[in-house]
Amino acid sequence: MKKILTLLVLIWFFVPAKAQTPLTTAVDFTVTDADGNTFNLFNTLNSNKYVLIDFFYST
Repeated sequence: MKKILTLLVLIWFFVPAKAQTPLTTAVDFTVTDADGNTFNLFNTLNSNKYVLIDFFYST
């Protein structure tokens, strides 16, 4: 049983996970903030600004 568990752990560490999109590709999206301002990712990046995307969830 220990050998099987060790094998499963090694496979879990060394088999790469498949991402939905390549890590080099960003998906364009538009968001609206609490003040009603609309922001588009690609437009913001084209204006030489940095973008920080913070995913926050509260229940």
